Amino acid sequence: MKDLSHSFDSNIAFIESQGKVNWISVELGSNISKSSYSNFLEGVASESNIHSIYLGDGSRKMDLDYSMIHKGPRSQSRIETKGVLMDESEKIFKGNLDFKRGARRSKGVEEEYVILLDPRVKSNSIPALLCEEDDVEGEHAASAGQINESKLFYLMSRGLSEREAKKLIVEASFRPIIDRIPLEHSRRLIIEEIERRLIDA
Repeated sequence: MKDLSHSFDSNIAFIESQGKVNWISVELGSNISKSSYSNFLEGVASESNIHSIYLGDGSRKMDLDYSMIHKGPRSQSRIETKGVLMDESEKIFKGNLDFKRGARRSKGVEEEYVILLDPRVKSNSIPALLCEEDDVEGEHAASAGQINESKLFYLMSRGLSEREAKKLIVEASFRPIIDRIPLEHSRRLIIEEIERRLIDA
């Protein structure tokens, strides 16, 4: 039966002086999903971090929109996203670092890395860096590619099947973010679902 589920998730945070907000996002579910995180770093030395993973399979379509709006001086932000696309899934990633006037000596970093397991997937990444202030640091990186063949060969030479080797590489990519989740039960459920998707592929 075709999955017809839709998911729309919007999150907003206003961070005052020396405040800190950490987000962990896991996108595994709906056939069509839109996830938005907007962080307004208002105060001095405010901080926000987004760590996210996503797995697209079948015909799933994902739209990820993460924004860090720096207003306070010495504010800090980080966007770290890791994903896997397979079958005919599609993804749009939009990461925004926006340094407003007055956000001097602030720093923002955004990075997205996606593994493409099938040639039919569609991966679009749109990192944006906006700046109204001189004394700031902004870094962004986005990369997409297939699994490293030498890693795959090494694991298969140790007795793993191609599917098992790919699963291990994907889990290794996701693990640093999954390990940030404080609830062991949630971590276990996420890992089991990822394994199921990859094994049944």
